[in-house]
Amino acid sequence: MTVSIEDLIRWRPERFSEDHLTNFVRELFNGKTRWSVAYCNPPSGSWKEVLLVNDGDEYLQEIHKRGVGRMKRPDVVAQYLGDEEETTLLLFESKQEKSSWDPDLPAMMRRFFEGQDDYDESSGIRNVPFWHRRKRSDDIWETIPEDDPERDWFRRRAVKYVYGFGYMVGPTSPSDLSGESAWMRQQLADYEEVPPIVVMTVGWDPETFEPYTVPVFSDTFPEHLADHLRTILPTVDEGEGTTASGPD
Repeated sequence: MTVSIEDLIRWRPERFSEDHLTNFVRELFNGKTRWSVAYCNPPSGSWKEVLLVNDGDEYLQEIHKRGVGRMKRPDVVAQYLGDEEETTLLLFESKQEKSSWDPDLPAMMRRFFEGQDDYDESSGIRNVPFWHRRKRSDDIWETIPEDDPERDWFRRRAVKYVYGFGYMVGPTSPSDLSGESAWMRQQLADYEEVPPIVVMTVGWDPETFEPYTVPVFSDTFPEHLADHLRTILPTVDEGEGTTASGPD
């Protein structure tokens, strides 16, 4: 059977998976001047690499599954590059449906980086030294000498974590999403201490198949980050039209 290029272009999926959502979120940050994609978790992987930026250099670390049930590997980690005094990381979890929401997700994703004092299986990514670095303009990685203190810069660095949770609604008209913002706000209202988190639903316009988001930011989410994220998230006024994301 031969499939023409025209047929492939016209083809539209009938459903979307959380892999689509993860790739969509990754591409939101990929190539942005103020963000660097530090990590992306493809399905069924046992180990990955995390890449962090510090003072013009990129540092590479291999990471493994750890702390199942106590820690949660984020699906996407994006580093905000606008802070000089600390490292700001957005830890994002993708799910197929909103029924997979877990209020413990922010704490579990944070433990993947920070570890847990009473759990010996993992000390967290921050306590594992880096072995490779390169200038951001270079293609070649260098091995960091074992006695180089820069191997441990991330452990010494002040780190700010913010969080994200996204779920799918698939090919859906924006006018059908009147209840989603209310549901998301209710989840945040149920916290005793609200983490800095953005909860969003992601849909695809059934006519154009362009993705759009309906995000809700907690009051504790840093205002400058929320404002910037709104410029790169394709958003929609429920019942109206889609606003394309900005270039930065």
